[in-house]
Formats: sequence, C-alpha cells, structure tokens
Amino acid sequence: ASPHALHLSGSTCACENGYFFDSEAATASESCQPCPSFCAECTSAGCLQCESADGVINNSGVCQCNPIGFYIHSSSGKLECSKCHDFCTVCNGSLHTECSACNSSMGMVLSGTCLLY
Repeated sequence: ASPHALHLSGSTCACENGYFFDSEAATASESCQPCPSFCAECTSAGCLQCESADGVINNSGVCQCNPIGFYIHSSSGKLECSKCHDFCTVCNGSLHTECSACNSSMGMVLSGTCLLY
C-alpha cells in the first residue's frame, strides 16, 4: 500500500477509501492495506461497501454481483453487473444460451440453454 493512504482523522489514524487500517503492520507505510476487489470501504474482516451499487457482499466479505439474475461484466476493472436473459435465474452472460439455472416457467438447462417443459 502507498504510505500516503494513511492520514489523521480527528485524533486517530485512518486510511483512504479502498484501504483498511492494519494495526498489526510492521511499519507505518504498511499500515494501510488495500480492500478486496470491487470494495470501496472495508475492514480486515472484509468489505463493508461495494464500489458499485450493483454489488452485494457475500458471506466471505467480498463484493460480487447478485448471483440470482445477474452476472459480472467487468471490462473496465470496476464491478459491473448485467442482467441475465429472462429465461435464466443464474447465468454467465446475457444470452439465452448462457444459463446455469432456469426461471420457474422454463425447464432444464441443456448446454447452457433453458428448455420449455
């Protein structure tokens, strides 16, 4: 982490957004550690706020897209979530052929495609 990420906030040391204060760091220049990917605010335990309004924090304290109905589309290095095709509840892309699970009106997934009952 860069040493300039550490600053005084009132009477305590704080880190810039995107970093958390590591009280066990060996030196002051190591005291601000980067948050996990796609995280705007965090502690050593994990993310408190995602950098994108689309993000949700999972049980491991990591920002991700809502796994129901959305997939990660991160070409810019930022967390961007896009909606699955209407046939899908879980997907890895926007096409009707990129489903991992189907919505209740559809049947099973065959090679990524939801089929009608």
